[in-house]
Amino acid sequence: MNVGAVTMNDLLADLNDRQREAVRFPSGPLLILAGAGSGKTRVITHRLAHLIRERIATPREIVAVTFTNKAAGEMKERVAHLLGGLEAGAWVGTFHALCLRILRRDGAMLGYSPGFVVYDTADQLALLRACLKELGMDGAAETARSMLHRISSAKNLLQTVEQVAQQASSPAGELFARIYRAYQEGLKKNSAVDFDDLIFQALLLFESFPGVAERYASASRFLLVDEYQDTNHAQFELVKSLGRRHRNICVVGDEDQCLTAGTLVTMADGSRKSIEQVRKGDLVLSCYGSGDLRPAPVSEIFRKKRRGEAVLLLTEKGHRLVSTPEHTHFAGYRLGIARQRYLTYLMFKEGVGYRLGTSCVYTKGFVKPVVGAFLRARQEHADALWVLSTHSSENEARAEESILSLRYQIPTLPFVPRKGRSRNGLVHDASYIKRVFGSFDTAHTAARLLADHCLSLDHPHHLPRSRDSRRRNVVVTLCGDRRGARSLHRISIIGNDLKGRRRLESLGFSVRPARSDSRSWRFETASKSFGTLLQTVDRIREAFDLRLILNARLGKNDGALIESNSLPFLPASGLRPGMALFDANAGYDSVESVEWVHLEEDVFDLNVEGTHNFVANGIVTHNSIFSWRGADISNILDFKAHYPDATIIKLEQNYRSTRTILSAADAVIAHNRSRIGKTLWTDNPTGEPLELTIAQDDRAEAEQVLRLVRSMTSRGRRLEEIAVLYRTNYQSRLFEEVFLRERIPHQVVGSVRFYERKEIKDVVAYLRVLMNADDDLSLGRILNVPPRGIGKGTLDALFEIARAEEVSLNRAIELAVGRRELPARADNALRDFMTLLDELRSAAAGSALIPASSGAPSGPRSGVTALLATITNRIGYTAHLEKAYPGDYEARLQNLDALVSAAAEYDEEGATEGLQGFVDRSSLRSDTDDVQASGGVTLLTAHSVKGLEFPVVIVTGLEENVFPHIRSSDSQAELEEERRLFYVAMTRARERLFLTAAASRRSFGDFVENPPSRFLEEIPSELVLEKVAVPAGYLSGAGYNPWRDRAGAGRTGRPGPRGRQVARGAESIHYDPGEDEDGYAVGMKVTHPMFGKGTIAAVEGSGPSLKLTIRFAGAGTITCAAG
Repeated sequence: MNVGAVTMNDLLADLNDRQREAVRFPSGPLLILAGAGSGKTRVITHRLAHLIRERIATPREIVAVTFTNKAAGEMKERVAHLLGGLEAGAWVGTFHALCLRILRRDGAMLGYSPGFVVYDTADQLALLRACLKELGMDGAAETARSMLHRISSAKNLLQTVEQVAQQASSPAGELFARIYRAYQEGLKKNSAVDFDDLIFQALLLFESFPGVAERYASASRFLLVDEYQDTNHAQFELVKSLGRRHRNICVVGDEDQCLTAGTLVTMADGSRKSIEQVRKGDLVLSCYGSGDLRPAPVSEIFRKKRRGEAVLLLTEKGHRLVSTPEHTHFAGYRLGIARQRYLTYLMFKEGVGYRLGTSCVYTKGFVKPVVGAFLRARQEHADALWVLSTHSSENEARAEESILSLRYQIPTLPFVPRKGRSRNGLVHDASYIKRVFGSFDTAHTAARLLADHCLSLDHPHHLPRSRDSRRRNVVVTLCGDRRGARSLHRISIIGNDLKGRRRLESLGFSVRPARSDSRSWRFETASKSFGTLLQTVDRIREAFDLRLILNARLGKNDGALIESNSLPFLPASGLRPGMALFDANAGYDSVESVEWVHLEEDVFDLNVEGTHNFVANGIVTHNSIFSWRGADISNILDFKAHYPDATIIKLEQNYRSTRTILSAADAVIAHNRSRIGKTLWTDNPTGEPLELTIAQDDRAEAEQVLRLVRSMTSRGRRLEEIAVLYRTNYQSRLFEEVFLRERIPHQVVGSVRFYERKEIKDVVAYLRVLMNADDDLSLGRILNVPPRGIGKGTLDALFEIARAEEVSLNRAIELAVGRRELPARADNALRDFMTLLDELRSAAAGSALIPASSGAPSGPRSGVTALLATITNRIGYTAHLEKAYPGDYEARLQNLDALVSAAAEYDEEGATEGLQGFVDRSSLRSDTDDVQASGGVTLLTAHSVKGLEFPVVIVTGLEENVFPHIRSSDSQAELEEERRLFYVAMTRARERLFLTAAASRRSFGDFVENPPSRFLEEIPSELVLEKVAVPAGYLSGAGYNPWRDRAGAGRTGRPGPRGRQVARGAESIHYDPGEDEDGYAVGMKVTHPMFGKGTIAAVEGSGPSLKLTIRFAGAGTITCAAG
């Protein structure tokens, strides 16, 4: 045992029971669900140390994978501390570093030279723009970025150039395949790979050479993976490949699904059992389709603590069911089930926008009955419809329509002109209809309207049938095929265009005529696996832009009673009175009422094998199918499916944050459906409440953050203990400005990455060329840096030679100089440059940093630090920076100094990989690796903060369309990712958590007013101290208050609106910078938009009755309401 190593008892002493169980877990697949601050890094490091100390495995048989170099470095240090030094051979690093190591060792089998380089984003864009120009296409940066994103997606899905080309079914697809091929050939020609290639090519290596794959799988006896929920498809396949031999895969992650609470489940024998008493393997009553109820086994049980809003469903037959808002029911409007109701609806038409309307369930005057609102959608060629509310009378529905139209500025005119006797009315004139819809941004206001009614763009109540290629529906029906005893599910898509049929056939699908006498076509098939059909949907999406419709054919087939025995999948939040449901006998019930209740108890869900439904409190309801999710979070949610014998250990005790912070974070993340379920807890003190301030605009928000920083430092906090988080990089500007103005030391993480700064890329390009003379991008970058008389004309001539001769740029220079094909000045400059490179290469080889050429002696290793000094001195780079960039020369020089410091750290580590190792490290670094306690406030995005923690955290920009990001408004999955991101941001705080928002912020020069973030509504009001400095009425009265209506117990009804855009009224007051944040006080300076600056002379009343008497310089003394 090494000196300084802790004993085995000491190694386990500081762990709780669950952590100790995870550390000592013997072998086999292990999933550790670790919440924020629950000590997951401690578990991984202690497990690694335990494996080595107990001689369960040698260091060379362990692979530990993290997501950042910083985390890898910290893990190495912790393990070394536990063992008294980390023995050689243990691999601890990132996915990309691991694959780089594999390709360095065996990449020659794929044709890579040992000295290949790793291109960063800027290098990739430069190469791709060159490829686009060579193909005769627009080489603009935006085009290149778009193509680069598609190439990255293809690689992360493990799609080769050949596969993309084979799957191309359109001219656009064929063009992309050509671009992808040209890009890959460019990388190969430059002896380079990009970031995505590192994992992609390693997996191709394993696939092409099974012996190599077996060697690495045999060597990886124990595999430990941190942040597993963030793995993509390629990373998942890598883990699976490395772990397939020994299956000792330990993954740690935070999945952050829960469904029904406290319900009675009908068992196979007809008895009813409380859901918390149901066990895995029990037989429950389940519907196999069309009223066929039979036993089905329970394959999984899910349970978690839920705190938040829930939906109470009451049916006409008296059934009562409470579920979380996200839980999927089978429900929809069907004729013959419920009584007449009048509906207020929202309708959408592509290219026009959204409109409000009213209708009823049962229409009059039609030979074939149809739900009135759905008939309107068909008549107006609409694309989607949502039922907002139901009413007992037509006048009530019309009144609601008028109120919503005025509140949200959404028209009520039809999408298409009405036909009728009158031809001169507004509703009959297409030009006026177009003018009205063109006057409003209905997409934005409709999104708010749906959110306020707890509805989702992803889950409309009605999607009209496909008509032509403009709109295609693919319908997947649970238990939709009754052949045989097993439950079969069905997928179908129909069309009437020849092009669409051929596209499907090109993907290998069997397409047949819809009817013998029709040109329409149909594709349909059945499968016992619902998940397989959803994968088929993904394949069809390669040919079409699709809308997925999910139905369940579970009802009795009684055509006299109901026109269809299928009902749509619908979240509980979308249930509306009058909708049909399946009852316990596979007959029909209907929704009588829907109420919102507060829930604070355990909630449960079952996974029922094959049929995916069970009877709960007399209603047939749906269970959870994790595999619907994408390739990222589904990896952790599906771990048990991939490894059925896996053990799951939940770490639920938090060691980082206070109880208040944890309670708030748990309340937020509880709103995500896609969770396996755990509740964090801590022994830490309760702590201070969260503080929320909503400022008048984004600049006032920045001033508020400045005040918070000063307030914290006045109470003894150091600046480096404070972090300011924001959703996107552009938000940092105002914080930087106020900190610069007040000379508050700070560092910005995540804006321009260190290794992407020009001066760094220049010097690193010299290093790359010394290792790999055929790296055309790096060589082209440094040919005339600093300027040495090699202009664009010379460079173009050299590239033309390279193209004509099919050689590298380096060889083209040799040919041009040897043939003396260039003007004398350029020729001399190139000769001097070649001599310079030879000298630098000799210096590197002489220091044993690169292999010596043809038997030349290698001197003692002198380090990368010395080589950097040689390069910068020899080329006169600092003088070049001073001349070229006089405005920020010092900053650029500091960046070079930081590069030299990085090289010194590398040299001090005694690394044996030479220059190659240093360049690889620079390629693999991320900005979070550079976060150090620099004596200043840390500014960074919520994405960048993962893995870090601070005593004080200020999360800013908590408004809709900011955080959550506007792009999440169309996707429940993306919204849940935003919520996870906010959860991560909250749990970075150890002691104090401040939240800020702005009532408005500038966008392209104009003020845009967003309602406060929905995430604020999800935090229990008792955990937050609210401070407001916004326009009057914005957070009270008719405006938005995230905790309005929360006082008192037993609240019912749906949550209040999530917010509205507000005008800047004449009666608004806001603080001047630097004033006390605690509230209004005599002597405080304020600003009024109409009367200017003034001083408070008197304060009267409180709350809504608060009045201020203010002395204004130009307007005298005025008394007004505070806001």
